[in-house]
Amino acid sequence: TNYEGNQQDVNRLVDTMVEMNRGTGFAKPQVTWIITHSHSDHMQIANQLLVSRASEIELNMVCYNFPDYQGGNVQVIDNGLTSHINLVTNFKNRVATAFPNCTVFVFHAGQKLLLPGCRIDFLHTHEDYIEHNYTGEDGDPYIFGLGNLTTSVWKMTLSGHTFLVM
Repeated sequence: TNYEGNQQDVNRLVDTMVEMNRGTGFAKPQVTWIITHSHSDHMQIANQLLVSRASEIELNMVCYNFPDYQGGNVQVIDNGLTSHINLVTNFKNRVATAFPNCTVFVFHAGQKLLLPGCRIDFLHTHEDYIEHNYTGEDGDPYIFGLGNLTTSVWKMTLSGHTFLVM
């Protein structure tokens, strides 16, 4: 089933960010979001937060690499292509409306992102999957049977600890 987000989850997240921000000298939590792929369980809480409590954070950067669902070269079967298009479109529009100065970083495998005290190495995107699994000879779009196959993978190093996000 799709995760539709709920206000209780949004409230918990924003309240945690506000609490962690105390004593930093910033009026609002300074936020960077990195999204692996366009399933509702990875995007809907962000969409809901942008609707209900965006004024309480400062979204400085969003990072993602979504397939060009509307360009016709990629299709996703699970949850239907429309679901992915709607999630991505709503997210991009809401970010642009609530945070017009927010940096948008469309990352690719091999790139790095340096944030204060944190290094993120982008290891894999859907582009790598297509490159290794599709010849493109027939001119048909690449069809992902699962939206999870459009995911991005990165390695984060923070305070001497390294972990993998898939």
